[in-house]
Amino acid sequence: MSLPELAACGGIVVGYLTRRLQEWFKSQRQQPVASRKDLKDCKDLEPDSFLEFAERAGRKRFADDRWACVTGIVFGDEATNLLLHAREWNFDVLRFARLPEVAGRPLLVLGAQLLNNCVTIAQHPDATPEAMLWPSTHAAHPYADLCRRLVSFLGEIELGYLNNPYHNNVHACDVMQTMNCFFETEVFRRMGQEQLFFNRLVALMAAAMHDVGHTGQSNPFHVATSSDLAIMYNDCSVMENMHVSSAFQLMRQKPETDWISSFQKEFTPTNGKTPLKLQARFRKYLIQMVLATDNAKHAEQVKATEAWLQTQNWAEDLAKDGKEQVGQQELFLLEVSMHAADISNPTKVPSLSIPWAGRVVEEFWSQGDLEKKALGAVSMPMYDRDLKDVPGSQIGFINYVVVGLYRPLAKMMPEFEEQCEQIEQNLKFWQSQKNQGKKELPPANDWPSAPHPAPSSSLHLPPQRIVFANNWPSAPSSLLQDGRRRDQQ
Repeated sequence: MSLPELAACGGIVVGYLTRRLQEWFKSQRQQPVASRKDLKDCKDLEPDSFLEFAERAGRKRFADDRWACVTGIVFGDEATNLLLHAREWNFDVLRFARLPEVAGRPLLVLGAQLLNNCVTIAQHPDATPEAMLWPSTHAAHPYADLCRRLVSFLGEIELGYLNNPYHNNVHACDVMQTMNCFFETEVFRRMGQEQLFFNRLVALMAAAMHDVGHTGQSNPFHVATSSDLAIMYNDCSVMENMHVSSAFQLMRQKPETDWISSFQKEFTPTNGKTPLKLQARFRKYLIQMVLATDNAKHAEQVKATEAWLQTQNWAEDLAKDGKEQVGQQELFLLEVSMHAADISNPTKVPSLSIPWAGRVVEEFWSQGDLEKKALGAVSMPMYDRDLKDVPGSQIGFINYVVVGLYRPLAKMMPEFEEQCEQIEQNLKFWQSQKNQGKKELPPANDWPSAPHPAPSSSLHLPPQRIVFANNWPSAPSSLLQDGRRRDQQ
């Protein structure tokens, strides 16, 4: 059954993810795992007991990889060095995804690292996120249920990504990591602790799910071919509506992934008297942030951002939003940031931006092949692999999409001046390639070298100790690792 057919019958998550999970288990049969008897014995154990079982066994990977980042992956030196810089703009997600320790699950493994920041924020003396949660079954560890569901959600949602050249789980991981960098800017840091906890959590989850089930074709393609998905979503943001719907279907069908239900339905923040409909707010933010990644809304977003910046009190608008039931300006900032993270590849150094350019054009050409069969011709020249012009497509994308959004963002967040400079350098490189008459993706030895970002940049933070997901409440302290191999301790 095809993916559109699964979507049409409402079973996209259940049927597809189950099959992908089975395929994953099959692919891991050659990995060192527990015996069938051991797995049967630990199947129904509580997380604490499972972690203790993992520590005693001392294995590197388990058959049920959804627990991998909770049971303590043994990171090698390369993985450790990468993770120490996971909060930096030019983090190499492609390299991270290829590491054997990651086992093809970068969204799950890196996501657990980034989510730890949310737990750290929640423990701030000025924050009261604990009051947002339903009482935990682990009385001593109020965040245990939430952390377990977040990990389960990441593991299951990653299985829903198809093996497309570009729109795959690595891209989702890249957007999630980039979105996390936005919270290192002064604009986001000025938010109250409760706002920061909520917004960071919802942003990471929105990024993780923003392209789940992507078929590898654009919205116009689905509309032009009257696909089942286009019919289901009435030609409106077809892919984006499917992504967010699939994620909520997952949480309904598999309650262990429903992290939203770990929160109270209503919560009264410390800086306001109006109770927030917390679960409804999570849903609203997730929907709006994923829908904001539709490139058809790009011009509207740029225009709205520029208009907002022309007002004298845009910063005050954000401060006031924490007291309202739904902060409209706050939500708009998150929407724009999500879209910016989604199109951020040309803002990064050549060693990152060029490989991503190769992936996206390959996906474009695959769509062009389908268009020739279904429509008789390609809808745009950049989709035709017989008319290859990689430099031309990158120049157009940078000039008409990326620059238009990042320039106003840099006015709001001065930290992005560095990214604007990188955009200009990348643009000059592609222009030089075009001037030389080159049409293909340049080989690695032709890529320009780029200096490492200045340490003074707030988007280039000093290395920090890796905080494993085991450091979340309920993890035995004996499992904590400082980014070192167990056999080196």
